[in-house]
Amino acid sequence: MTKEREIIELDGEHKACKNCGQFFVTKVWNKIYCKRSCGYEYRKKKRKKAERRENRWNKIDYPRLTFILSFLGFVGAIGFYLGVLKELYSPASDKQKIELLQTENAKLQDTIYYLSKEKEADE
Repeated sequence: MTKEREIIELDGEHKACKNCGQFFVTKVWNKIYCKRSCGYEYRKKKRKKAERRENRWNKIDYPRLTFILSFLGFVGAIGFYLGVLKELYSPASDKQKIELLQTENAKLQDTIYYLSKEKEADE
């Protein structure tokens, strides 16, 4: 290695190329590519990636999207109505309602009993 090269390496900053990953020495703080061609390649890759991302959404057009959304809404409505029908006509729910009413009835009877005791005590 020559003297000039050693001085440049001592004064410069070691960086990794953003495109190929190869290490290089630079005195410029904002240099991110080892060669100009690496910069071109990196920007080219970036453009292609952006185009692919953009094209992904161009595949679904408006009529197809509205059909999919309306179909999902229709399926959801059917599910809702089936759930309502199941709740109305299932025998298990009747048993649960009867048990709930019996517990509420027992609570009301207890309340009436305690209120009548309080009234008798006041008189």
